[in-house]
This record gives sequence, C-alpha cells and structure tokens, in this order.
Amino acid sequence: MFFKGKKILILILVVSCLTVYSKQKADYTITAMDLQYGVESYDNGQGIKENFFRIRVLPEFQLLPDTRLGLDLSFIFDKDGSIKTDHYQGDNGFWSKINFLEHGVYKSEKYIRAGFLEKITLGNGSIFNNYSNKTRYPEKPKKSGLIARIENKHDDGYEFMMDDLSKPSIFAIRKFIMPVDDVVIGLTYAMDRKPDSIHYTSESVKIYGLDFITPIYLGFGKNIYLYEDLTRIKGHGSAFTTGLKYDSNSDFKAKVEFNSYSSNFIPKYFDTYYEAEKDKKFQKLRYIDMTGGKRIRSLNLFAQKQFGSFLGVELFTEYFDRNDLSPTLKLNVGLKDWILPEGLKVDWEYYNKNVDYSNFHANRKNSDVYIKTDFTYITPQGAELTVTRKRLVNEKGNVEYLTSFMTGFKLK
Repeated sequence: MFFKGKKILILILVVSCLTVYSKQKADYTITAMDLQYGVESYDNGQGIKENFFRIRVLPEFQLLPDTRLGLDLSFIFDKDGSIKTDHYQGDNGFWSKINFLEHGVYKSEKYIRAGFLEKITLGNGSIFNNYSNKTRYPEKPKKSGLIARIENKHDDGYEFMMDDLSKPSIFAIRKFIMPVDDVVIGLTYAMDRKPDSIHYTSESVKIYGLDFITPIYLGFGKNIYLYEDLTRIKGHGSAFTTGLKYDSNSDFKAKVEFNSYSSNFIPKYFDTYYEAEKDKKFQKLRYIDMTGGKRIRSLNLFAQKQFGSFLGVELFTEYFDRNDLSPTLKLNVGLKDWILPEGLKVDWEYYNKNVDYSNFHANRKNSDVYIKTDFTYITPQGAELTVTRKRLVNEKGNVEYLTSFMTGFKLK
C-alpha cells in the first residue's frame, strides 16, 4: 500500500509540472492552481481520534467563456503510509475528483454546477435553506452533487438539485413562474430516500412547498419584498411562513419572518447542517408523530452586513412562543486586513439551536452547538497556511472535534 501511495504522489507531481507547463503555453485555460498538504485529525469511524496526512492538487480551468472546471486531486494516508480507503468507501470514483464543473452564474437564466454544493436555497428557503453537501467532508466520503436552473424569456423556469451523483439520496425540483413583473410563484417537491442512515428504515421524507414573493418597494438599489410559503412534510405536519426581506446594493441584507407550524414539522428541513443532523431530524419526526404536541409559532430575524473589504457579519436568531423551546442563534464573522497582518484572514462560524442567554458559558457544552474557525495566511509570494478547527455533533448525537493543519502554495 505504501508503494502505491508513493506512485500516486509521483503522479500528482507530474500533473503539477504539466499544469505549470501548459499554463505557460496557454494562460487562458488555467485560472488557478493550488498545492496543499498537511495533517488532519478526526474520528476514524470507530470513535477513536487518528491523524492522517493529506495532499491536494486543486487546478481550475476556463473551458469555455461561461464554463469552468475545478479538480480536487485529494489523497489521504494513514500513519503507515497506506491510502485511506476503508473510511472513504466509494470515494475513488470519477466524480470524487471533481471539485466543481460549472456553467453560468448561480441564480442566472441558465446555470448548472456539479461537485461541491454550498448555500443552496430554493424559493424563499422554507425547504432548502443554505444547504451544503460538504458539511461532513473530509470526515465522511465526499459528495459530488448537482444544481441546475433554466429560465425562459418570460422568466418562467425550473430548478433541480441532487445531493450526490454517485449515490443520490436527496432530490428536489422546483417549477416557478412570473405571472406579472417581479412577482414569482413556485412549487417545490423534495425527497430524501435515505433519511435514516443509522437504523436503515425503508421510509423516505417527502416535502411539498408553495412559495410566493412580490416587491412592495423598489428604488435606488434598496428593495423590500413580501413573501409567503405553504409547506408540508408528507405523513407528518405542515407550516405557514410569511416575511419581509430587505436587499440593498450597499452590501446589507435583512429579513423578518413569522412561522406557524405543526409540532411534527421541521422548518428549513434541508439546511447547512443537514448532512450531520439528518438522522436526528428523522427520529424527531417519528417521535412527535407518536407523542403529539402543540402548534409552534416562531419569529426569525436575519441580518447580513459587509463593512468594506475587511469585515463581514451575518446574524440569525429565532424565538419561539413556547417556554420549553430555547432560542436559536447563528453568527458568522469574516475578518481580514484591518487590524490583522496583511494576508491573514479569519472566518468564525457559530450555530446554537438551544441557546441559554442567562448562562452563555454553559453553551460550550451544549450538544446542539456547531463551531468552525478558519485561519488562512497567504504570503505575497503565494505560500499558504490554513488551520481549521471544527466542533460538530455527528449522526449519533456525539460531539466531535476536528482539526486540520495544511500548508502549500499557489502556482497561479
């Protein structure tokens, strides 16, 4: 196995050399080229922490004026120098080496992307809200999904989403029309064929949704929209959502949203952390179906602000009308330059679905807390250093800490 690993390392070096050579011959084809290597520490799948050596080559190509390709030639080795295949079952296929294959711009008239998916929202976000298929990567096998959008000259069209092209489980399709200017009505059907990866039940989760949005003020780059959604999880509960959304060209966005839903309904079912929480969500649906519960009402507040090029802040919080439900808090902060040394960037993400504002220190031990911190430093010469620390709750409800220390350089 170690000999096989050495051959792959040699192959990567050859690819890197060929890429540099081709870049010198045809600059228009290669837009980026990164080489990264380092140590990652995470659960080996048996509850034991292990360190792995990882090497990645990340070339990006401009194939056509609107078509881009990014490869992820990533290989992981254990302490014996053997390629890690047991923990990455099925992660050696063609699609696992695709970082992205993209045509067009997201939310444009014609758009398609295969590979890693992030911040995928369909309609107003009552079903898919900032979904990502890379939440559990690299601890779990890589997923290469698909998102596509096509729109005709009348602003009517379709959106389609799939979580993984190799082993698809999640599907979604949305039909939307614009009956009058700037008014959009959409109908969404989404399904997870395998929502319970632990107990291997044959049940699936199917969600239907009707969404509507219309502007109530448009002018001078400051727009206000009214939106409403009706959503139902087949065999479970339903929800009604209404809200106001503010969007401006000055890098500021805000949203106020009211939700009313059955106790056996989970709003924004496919969110950023779904890949880690899918088992927990499915078991919650089944449990409440048996025990029952009162209808839930909640108020959501969201704000996003970019302060120049050095600071970005995103805040989300949710309050409930029941004392037995704690508020939700999500905070993202991105900082670079300003008070930091040139070339250093820090990204911090905090998500707590059970906040205790009276004793905030106690939230550190909460089993519903997700925290991710990234430190990235790039020198003027292109050398790169990245340190990542992540705290998440895995599929079994246990807290995992994952650490990554990567270095490398940018060839372009």
